[in-house]
Amino acid sequence: MVARAIVRSLLTRKAIEGSLQRFAFESGGDSEDDALRRALVTLSVAPPPNAFVVEFEEGALLVHRLP
Repeated sequence: MVARAIVRSLLTRKAIEGSLQRFAFESGGDSEDDALRRALVTLSVAPPPNAFVVEFEEGALLVHRLP
């Protein structure tokens, strides 16, 4: 999906428009359990081909989605 959007943008010379969404999420600390929880959340968000986790912020999860 992302590769297709990039190729389409290059061929049509139109910008790719996406959006950033912030979700409430307590990312925890540096423990192995907290890292596992972040990994599982990343995997659960990642399957849609048009979305991926950008960053875990304090108290939030930042996700980028393509239209």
